Amino acid sequence: FQAEDGIRDQPRSRGLGDVYKRQDGYNANGKESSAMVFKINLPLLIHGHSIVLECSEDQLYLSVTNIYALVLYLPCFAKKHEARAGFDCIKRCLYVYLPIEQEEKALK
Repeated sequence: FQAEDGIRDQPRSRGLGDVYKRQDGYNANGKESSAMVFKINLPLLIHGHSIVLECSEDQLYLSVTNIYALVLYLPCFAKKHEARAGFDCIKRCLYVYLPIEQEEKALK
């Protein structure tokens, strides 16, 4: 999937500690769910059009030709088809939201 430009209302960064955090909440169906949220600083980019982002169940790949290449090994399985991302043009940060597979399903 490709990142979208234009996120404006993200919470303020507290530095590298915001790169990974787990959020518990509820999905659109009212069921309890968890997600991994990544904030990735990309200070050399002006917009998100050139970001290539790929997700497998246990890895996140980010690349921008001749500028960035990043592989993140995820601590739990992600629902890759429900992943979302957005690029904040002002802060030059990519925000990635990855819902987590339920633990009992991920263990099978």
